[in-house]
Amino acid sequence: MSDDIFNLAKQEADAQLAVVSEWSSLIQDFEIQNDEQQEQVAGVLRDVKKRSSQLEERRKEITVPLNRALSSVNDLFRTPRSKFDALEAVLKGKIAAYLRRKSDENSRMLREAAAAPTAALATRAIAQVMPIAPPQGVSVRQVTKFEIIDAEAVPRDLCSPDLDKIKFALSTGREVPGVRVFQESVVAARKA
Repeated sequence: MSDDIFNLAKQEADAQLAVVSEWSSLIQDFEIQNDEQQEQVAGVLRDVKKRSSQLEERRKEITVPLNRALSSVNDLFRTPRSKFDALEAVLKGKIAAYLRRKSDENSRMLREAAAAPTAALATRAIAQVMPIAPPQGVSVRQVTKFEIIDAEAVPRDLCSPDLDKIKFALSTGREVPGVRVFQESVVAARKA
């Protein structure tokens, strides 16, 4: 995007920011006292919706072409990048598997040394223990992972309620223990 277009867009956004900031400060402590004031506020609300929509339309006028260009560039590089990413994962897997085999072999040698009937056999087993180090420029770290094998056995304090399931259950008229149901007014407005 050229600097001229950006500067023009910034001026438009700054002008709208000044308007919304002024309006916000004027209505912050205002409380509707009668129907006439409510109608006035509704008029301002419609104007706010209109200005917000206009601002969004203007933003899209600028960003849609940019997003299309970005999408095209991303499409050009997506396939080779994904192939490099896949190759990287394979190579990392091979290094990890090799280091795991070395570690397993070292463990086996240490068990043999511990179970050896003589000091000479124990020394021979220990001599076969190999240093385990990744190649230069590669690091290896241990990450703790887990999988749930029995969901019912997981302590309740480690479980989270499923909000989508609760919402669905409530929509069918089911009562859900531990959930307070209440009504909240939501005001909608059309553009002026």
